[in-house]
Amino acid sequence: MKANVAGTSLARMGTAGEMLAHLPFVTSRNGSLSVLGSGTPEIYINSRKVRDLGELDRLRASEILSAEVITAPGPEYAADVPAVIRIRTLRQRGEGWSGSVNLGYNQGRWANGDQQVALNFRTGGLDFFVKGYVSEKNSYGETEAVIRTEGKDVWETVAGDVQTSRSQRFSAEAGFNCEVNEHHSFGVKYTPGGTLGTALQRSWGETVTSCNGTEAERADFVMRSCPRNGINHAVNAYYVGEAGRWTLDLNADYLDNRMKSSQYAEDGSGADISSVSDSESRLYAARLQAGVKLGKGQLSFGSEGTLTERKDLFTQSGFSADADNFIRQRAFAVFAGYSASWGKWRANAGLRYEHRATDYWDQGVRVEEQSPVYDELIPTASVSWSDRDLSLALAWKTMRTNPSYALLTNAVSYRTQYSYTTGNPGLEPSQASVLSLNLAYKWLFAYVQYSYSRNSLSNITMPYNEETHPGVLLFTSANLAPGSGCIINLSAAPRIGVWQPQFSITGVYAAPDGRNLGIEVWRRQPLFNFGWDNSFTLPQGWFLNVQGSLQTAARMGFMVNRLEGRLNARVSKSFLKDDALTLSLTADDILRTGHYHFNVYGIDSYNGNRIYRDWQRVGIQLSYKFNATKSKYKGTGAGQSEKARL
Repeated sequence: MKANVAGTSLARMGTAGEMLAHLPFVTSRNGSLSVLGSGTPEIYINSRKVRDLGELDRLRASEILSAEVITAPGPEYAADVPAVIRIRTLRQRGEGWSGSVNLGYNQGRWANGDQQVALNFRTGGLDFFVKGYVSEKNSYGETEAVIRTEGKDVWETVAGDVQTSRSQRFSAEAGFNCEVNEHHSFGVKYTPGGTLGTALQRSWGETVTSCNGTEAERADFVMRSCPRNGINHAVNAYYVGEAGRWTLDLNADYLDNRMKSSQYAEDGSGADISSVSDSESRLYAARLQAGVKLGKGQLSFGSEGTLTERKDLFTQSGFSADADNFIRQRAFAVFAGYSASWGKWRANAGLRYEHRATDYWDQGVRVEEQSPVYDELIPTASVSWSDRDLSLALAWKTMRTNPSYALLTNAVSYRTQYSYTTGNPGLEPSQASVLSLNLAYKWLFAYVQYSYSRNSLSNITMPYNEETHPGVLLFTSANLAPGSGCIINLSAAPRIGVWQPQFSITGVYAAPDGRNLGIEVWRRQPLFNFGWDNSFTLPQGWFLNVQGSLQTAARMGFMVNRLEGRLNARVSKSFLKDDALTLSLTADDILRTGHYHFNVYGIDSYNGNRIYRDWQRVGIQLSYKFNATKSKYKGTGAGQSEKARL
């Protein structure tokens, strides 16, 4: 589904990240984007993969030509890519210097701020660019939690705590692009980033613990964590060329990430708790894709290879055990797809083969059962028909999702006195088959999806150790039993004068099944989400947007969803020629109803949380651009799936 942005109300939505949340089928929750029925999408800007979502905050919606939502990605994307959003910026040419400055400030209980400066210099076919971005994020949150474990005794802990965090981050971008002619171009880009100083996360509160209904302990606790990134490095080089009927796209990537975090806690146990986590990741990737016109359509094919290394060290003061994990993975894929059009019909089909070999070391010893080799065939297919204002499309895809490296660690980390967290090195990839139908008539849209999954990855809870740590809940991950789900979305986006409303209703009928793990609670109730997005394009450069959402309560599998809703607003005014200066005022979660609930039944356990993270905020944004031109950089990146896992 392709949405025009330039010249529409979407262009007035501030940053690209803010704009995407107003697209059909796309939702945003506390800065995390999701595509209906698919999950977190891969995002591309002018065919270049977005690795840092902060980049969406540095791109203005007014600089975007169009945004395309792909719910059934083809074989050129990795098997674990659930959806894709492709952004195209306005193509403007110009010589000499150009640049932009963006400033943002928003205030809740605490303040956040960011600033970005970008400069471009062009001469002939050469384009040199440099960008810098600095942000300060502060947050305040309150949590009400209930933890229950059931063994020979029933332990229940009720906790109320406050969490705060402060961090400063920077990122930069420098590189060049050379257009030899309209058929050939190449370039290199270097992107460093990391934290400025050491971030600080703190939490404190009180726990009341009972055993078999009798109060056993009442204690105060304090915890602090100091995460710190080293300077992370990313390099991308590319070549794009055309020759007759042929096209060629070559990308090579290198990534180096480092993260260290220290943790300290005081609780009712009387013993101080401390730990240090240290991780280092490297990625080498290359991707080659070719295309050729064949018959009435286009044949595309290519290959992609990655080498990933990740080392995790964990030391602690005695509440669990030290860990020393090293993972090396070699992955190789080849893919091919063909698309063709016949009158009102269009069809495409593709096949991707992936080989993935993993070596897992624990304390320097290779663990054979945690070092699997996978060979998979991933088919995709779709057919569509369109005639004037009516169109429909039927798509089928298969997916294979690999667990993130953080989920594969065996380190047991401290959360609170009565809750720990660990990974699961034995996790297997999940597989899913998805069938979807899109229909559109003028400004009416419908989307229906059916999915069947195996080995779904899910967070679960269980008692840690009833003998040595009674009442302590362990958060971990596991593969679930096979299951199916259905999603239906209906939306309407008419235009009535200066008013552009968008109404939507989404129904979800799915129930994650943990009975294979011993989680006996399993219910199946539908969940509904109602959305109302209103944009008003007013004279003299004024713009107003009011967006509201409401989610109903539902019991789905072993999860319990609560009633949630939000109301946001934005007003902006443009100044100067070509709207070079834009001033915006924002208000998020106006009614302070955007609580987040995390309620799950686990193996002989239950955990319920009601969380609020200072989401009620007011803000101001200022954007200025001069001699605006857009980067010609055409690098798309390689090893995108591995970057996401890292």
